[in-house]
Amino acid sequence: MQMLCRYEGTNLTLVRLRRIQLTSDMLYIVMAALVVVQDYHLCSAWINGNVWIVCFIMATVQQVYTAFFIPHALKQEESSSTNR
Repeated sequence: MQMLCRYEGTNLTLVRLRRIQLTSDMLYIVMAALVVVQDYHLCSAWINGNVWIVCFIMATVQQVYTAFFIPHALKQEESSSTNR
């Protein structure tokens, strides 16, 4: 659902946060593929470990970051537009 939502504004902070959010969504998809590959033993030597955990941690940190800062940036944008 996050990938379907769009930001049509021109605020560069929100555009950057949105790109970070989309990157983390893609990392979740990569993580799911790595889990499947590991479960079916279709992996090469470098995936034998728990590489998917690294993708999961990176994506989760990015999601938490954007979850806190997107509403903050939207509130700032709204307050600056009402002050004009």
